[in-house]
Amino acid sequence: MARRLGYVLHWADAGSVLGLVEQAAGLGVDVVLLPSSAHLDAQTLNRLMGFADVECACPRESFARWSVLGGVHR
Repeated sequence: MARRLGYVLHWADAGSVLGLVEQAAGLGVDVVLLPSSAHLDAQTLNRLMGFADVECACPRESFARWSVLGGVHR
């Protein structure tokens, strides 16, 4: 999916003490790819959308990052 959408893929480090949001922010990613939206709770999705788009494979869903003009980067 990453290749088809034109993104370079970085896997999250399952052994890290950092959560998904902190790992993604540290890498400066543009998008987070997930198998499904069921892998996230609403709070985590909201935090990710503060700096990255979120793409889910099944069902195919896209969540665009919050506008820089409409909110505050956390």
